Amino acid sequence: MKKKSVQISTLLLAIISMMAGTAFSQKRFEIKGTATAMNGYRVQLVRDYYGNPNVMASDSVVNGKFKLSAPVDEILPAYVVFRAGRDGSSFSVIVEPATALFTLEPNGRKAVSGGKYNKLLFGYETQPAFIKADNTMRENAKKGLDNIKDQEEQYEAMQVFLRRNELREKYLVNVMNTSREERVKVMAAILLELQPDRIKANEIVDKAASTLGEKSVLIQIARRMNKDQEFQISSRRGKMDGKPYIDFTAASLAGDSVQLSTLLNGNKYTLVQFWASWCVPCRHEIPLLKQLYTANRGKGFNIVAFSLDENKFAWTKASEKEDFAWTNISDLKGFNSQIVKQYQLSGIPANVIIDQQGKIIASNLVGEDLEKKISELMK
Repeated sequence: MKKKSVQISTLLLAIISMMAGTAFSQKRFEIKGTATAMNGYRVQLVRDYYGNPNVMASDSVVNGKFKLSAPVDEILPAYVVFRAGRDGSSFSVIVEPATALFTLEPNGRKAVSGGKYNKLLFGYETQPAFIKADNTMRENAKKGLDNIKDQEEQYEAMQVFLRRNELREKYLVNVMNTSREERVKVMAAILLELQPDRIKANEIVDKAASTLGEKSVLIQIARRMNKDQEFQISSRRGKMDGKPYIDFTAASLAGDSVQLSTLLNGNKYTLVQFWASWCVPCRHEIPLLKQLYTANRGKGFNIVAFSLDENKFAWTKASEKEDFAWTNISDLKGFNSQIVKQYQLSGIPANVIIDQQGKIIASNLVGEDLEKKISELMK
């Protein structure tokens, strides 16, 4: 009886060990890839700790095929990276316990099938409107925007690019807002790079951290992403504070010459908004500017828009769509404008707030920070 009991125990242990081994082997992410235009390229599955890449698997593309396989310690975003010398490209995937079919078309468009999270988070890639915009964008890129001389054609090409990104953004924002799974919300926020609403994205990460824990690699990626963005924002913020404003003259859409100093007269505070038709974050900021303008115009607050467009057709179309209630001017020189140098602009959106004495009292505030500052000034 004792011997039989020992045999049963041994058998149970063997079964448990086999089951454990099977479960472990199943917790792998496998990619079966097709990339006919990448023959000879080295391909890697890279998990990026936002600046600290970790190669999880690697292979070479032979006869247009490759395979990647890696253990899944945690479900999170990663990249499939193709490299050949200095040439390379990368594409987002979700590392999860599944086998995914990865196809890279000759025009550079990616398709991934297989896996619950890949299907959910990259669902926009199968939508007809996105496919159409993405293919057209790639055709335009092949031609080269610089080779398109007609301003209207340049504008249309840029609109396709913006439309493609807008479809992706709307899809991921919807996933982030409606998913019941905290991990999915955070992955969507990371794929969006915490945009278009960084405050809301960080609230989602904070909530998920209480469940997943701060040691979660997913949470760490989101934290480091936010830290890097905050550094970039803070390094630009306040660059012009305390300095006298620099007067300049530019043209309105109608072609009239407008001098900044004339727009400061009679106002307590004037915000000079640097933007462009192609700048998505700039366009995201406009609804807030409209709210601030409407609430404070009667109290002596004014806004002046200066566009960094080079294409007048694009500037005109975007301005018509945004329907500014304030003065809107440009010299159509883009980042080659002398005004860019004078106001030390390294990127947009950007702004300066000028007081009645002509002193810049704040610069490069966005979102909630800008709203708080204007509320404080206009009490």
